[in-house]
Amino acid sequence: MINSVLIRSINLGRRPTATQNLTASNWTIALLQEPHCVSGRPSLSNCLHGAAPGVTPRAAIGVNADLRNCSFVLANLSNRDSTALGVKINDTRLVVASVYADCDHMDFIEYIRNIARHCSDQNLPLVIGMDANAHSVLWGCPNT
Repeated sequence: MINSVLIRSINLGRRPTATQNLTASNWTIALLQEPHCVSGRPSLSNCLHGAAPGVTPRAAIGVNADLRNCSFVLANLSNRDSTALGVKINDTRLVVASVYADCDHMDFIEYIRNIARHCSDQNLPLVIGMDANAHSVLWGCPNT
Protein backbone atom coordinates (compact mmCIF):
# COMPACT_ATOMS: atom_id res chain seq x y z
CA MET A 1 0.00 0.00 0.00
CA ILE A 2 1.39 3.38 -1.03
CA ASN A 3 0.32 6.07 1.43
CA SER A 4 1.52 9.17 -0.40
CA VAL A 5 2.98 10.19 -3.74
CA LEU A 6 5.57 12.91 -4.22
CA ILE A 7 5.90 14.07 -7.81
CA ARG A 8 8.82 16.24 -8.86
CA SER A 9 9.31 17.94 -12.22
CA ILE A 10 12.80 19.07 -13.15
CA ASN A 11 14.94 19.92 -16.16
CA LEU A 12 18.22 18.11 -15.49
CA GLY A 13 20.05 19.96 -18.26
CA ARG A 14 21.66 16.67 -19.34
CA ARG A 15 23.99 17.00 -16.32
CA PRO A 16 25.13 13.93 -14.36
CA THR A 17 25.40 15.97 -11.15
CA ALA A 18 21.74 17.01 -11.43
CA THR A 19 20.82 13.34 -11.81
CA GLN A 20 22.88 12.46 -8.73
CA ASN A 21 21.16 15.20 -6.74
CA LEU A 22 17.76 13.92 -7.84
CA THR A 23 18.72 10.36 -6.88
CA ALA A 24 19.61 11.57 -3.39
CA SER A 25 16.27 13.36 -2.91
CA ASN A 26 12.87 12.00 -1.95
CA TRP A 27 10.32 11.37 -4.72
CA THR A 28 7.88 8.76 -6.01
CA ILE A 29 7.64 10.00 -9.60
CA ALA A 30 10.12 12.31 -11.31
CA LEU A 31 8.95 14.09 -14.47
CA LEU A 32 12.21 14.80 -16.27
CA GLN A 33 13.22 17.06 -19.10
CA GLU A 34 16.68 16.83 -20.66
CA PRO A 35 17.78 13.82 -18.60
CA HIS A 36 21.45 12.89 -18.49
CA CYS A 37 21.89 9.99 -20.92
CA VAL A 38 24.60 7.43 -21.55
CA SER A 39 24.52 5.70 -24.94
CA GLY A 40 21.11 7.25 -25.64
CA ARG A 41 19.51 5.99 -22.41
CA PRO A 42 18.73 8.00 -19.25
CA SER A 43 21.31 7.31 -16.55
CA LEU A 44 18.67 7.42 -13.78
CA SER A 45 17.63 3.90 -12.79
CA ASN A 46 13.94 3.01 -13.20
CA CYS A 47 13.60 5.68 -15.87
CA LEU A 48 11.06 5.20 -18.66
CA HIS A 49 10.76 7.09 -21.93
CA GLY A 50 9.06 6.89 -25.31
CA ALA A 51 11.96 7.72 -27.64
CA ALA A 52 12.63 5.31 -30.47
CA PRO A 53 15.64 3.00 -30.06
CA GLY A 54 18.85 4.91 -30.77
CA VAL A 55 17.20 8.30 -30.20
CA THR A 56 18.18 10.21 -27.07
CA PRO A 57 15.05 11.27 -25.16
CA ARG A 58 14.46 14.86 -24.06
CA ALA A 59 11.57 13.82 -21.80
CA ALA A 60 11.49 10.84 -19.45
CA ILE A 61 9.88 9.74 -16.20
CA GLY A 62 11.57 8.15 -13.22
CA VAL A 63 9.56 5.91 -10.92
CA ASN A 64 10.68 4.61 -7.56
CA ALA A 65 10.83 0.90 -6.74
CA ASP A 66 7.27 0.91 -5.31
CA LEU A 67 5.85 1.86 -8.72
CA ARG A 68 8.20 -0.04 -11.02
CA ASN A 69 5.76 -2.92 -11.57
CA CYS A 70 2.63 -0.78 -11.88
CA SER A 71 3.84 1.81 -14.42
CA PHE A 72 3.97 1.47 -18.18
CA VAL A 73 4.78 3.72 -21.12
CA LEU A 74 1.78 4.76 -23.21
CA ALA A 75 3.68 4.29 -26.46
CA ASN A 76 1.04 5.90 -28.68
CA LEU A 77 1.34 9.10 -26.60
CA SER A 78 5.13 9.11 -26.23
CA ASN A 79 8.13 10.11 -28.32
CA ARG A 80 11.49 11.83 -27.90
CA ASP A 81 9.97 15.00 -26.41
CA SER A 82 6.96 13.56 -24.59
CA THR A 83 6.66 10.59 -22.27
CA ALA A 84 3.30 9.49 -20.88
CA LEU A 85 2.94 6.70 -18.32
CA GLY A 86 -0.06 4.85 -17.10
CA VAL A 87 0.32 4.36 -13.35
CA LYS A 88 -1.74 2.40 -10.87
CA ILE A 89 -1.37 3.55 -7.28
CA ASN A 90 -3.35 1.29 -4.96
CA ASP A 91 -6.81 1.33 -6.62
CA THR A 92 -6.31 4.59 -8.54
CA ARG A 93 -5.28 4.77 -12.19
CA LEU A 94 -3.80 7.95 -13.56
CA VAL A 95 -1.54 9.28 -16.30
CA VAL A 96 1.64 11.24 -15.66
CA ALA A 97 3.46 12.97 -18.49
CA SER A 98 6.74 14.76 -18.98
CA VAL A 99 6.99 17.14 -21.94
CA TYR A 100 9.95 19.02 -23.36
CA ALA A 101 8.82 22.11 -25.29
CA ASP A 102 11.22 22.78 -28.14
CA CYS A 103 10.55 26.41 -29.10
CA ASP A 104 11.72 25.73 -32.65
CA HIS A 105 8.91 23.20 -33.13
CA MET A 106 5.31 23.54 -32.04
CA ASP A 107 4.73 19.75 -31.94
CA PHE A 108 4.59 19.78 -28.14
CA ILE A 109 1.18 21.47 -28.23
CA GLU A 110 -0.24 18.52 -30.14
CA TYR A 111 1.44 16.07 -27.73
CA ILE A 112 -0.31 17.76 -24.80
CA ARG A 113 -3.66 17.79 -26.63
CA ASN A 114 -3.39 14.08 -27.42
CA ILE A 115 -2.51 13.16 -23.83
CA ALA A 116 -5.32 15.34 -22.45
CA ARG A 117 -7.81 13.88 -24.95
CA HIS A 118 -6.80 10.32 -23.97
CA CYS A 119 -7.28 11.11 -20.28
CA SER A 120 -10.61 12.80 -20.88
CA ASP A 121 -11.85 9.86 -23.00
CA GLN A 122 -10.72 7.36 -20.34
CA ASN A 123 -11.83 9.54 -17.40
CA LEU A 124 -8.29 9.43 -15.94
CA PRO A 125 -6.58 12.08 -13.82
CA LEU A 126 -3.57 13.69 -15.52
CA VAL A 127 -0.40 15.27 -14.13
CA ILE A 128 1.95 17.02 -16.59
CA GLY A 129 5.45 18.27 -15.83
CA MET A 130 6.99 20.39 -18.53
CA ASP A 131 9.95 22.53 -19.48
CA ALA A 132 8.02 25.34 -21.12
CA ASN A 133 11.05 27.45 -22.07
CA ALA A 134 9.76 30.50 -20.21
CA HIS A 135 12.30 32.75 -21.97
CA SER A 136 10.79 32.19 -25.38
CA VAL A 137 9.45 34.53 -28.03
CA LEU A 138 6.50 32.12 -28.17
CA TRP A 139 5.37 33.45 -24.77
CA GLY A 140 6.02 37.11 -25.63
CA CYS A 141 9.60 37.44 -24.35
CA PRO A 142 11.77 39.64 -26.57
CA ASN A 143 14.40 36.86 -26.91
CA THR A 144 15.22 33.32 -25.87
